[in-house]
Amino acid sequence: MKQTKKRNEIYEIFLHTTSPLTAEDVANQLKGKIPIHLATIYRTLNKMCDENLLVKNVMQDKKSYFELKKEHHTHHLICKQCHQILDIDICPLKEFEQNIYEKTGFEITDHVIELRGICNQCKVKESIQ
Repeated sequence: MKQTKKRNEIYEIFLHTTSPLTAEDVANQLKGKIPIHLATIYRTLNKMCDENLLVKNVMQDKKSYFELKKEHHTHHLICKQCHQILDIDICPLKEFEQNIYEKTGFEITDHVIELRGICNQCKVKESIQ
């Protein structure tokens, strides 16, 4: 993939974040740094997915979220109050997938798990109020 200033700036954002981002999140972080249209950001993010630099997940809110491709996949904890997204790198489905494969020959290539609840910060805020 050809490196450009805009692509480098976008990739740099993902190197310094720990949670998945939407194209709008990326646009907000680029404001004031470089002029770039939202459509260009979407094209760039999708191209980075094609090049296996990023992973795209469409979550329950129907938005596309992007994050750096990691050696192993992650799942997400999503706070229903502040909407913070936290990665968890525990996958409870490895044995389940293997069992399905052994019994049916069906190879599961990917899956997405979203766990929704209230983050610790929001619980603390609620207890103060």
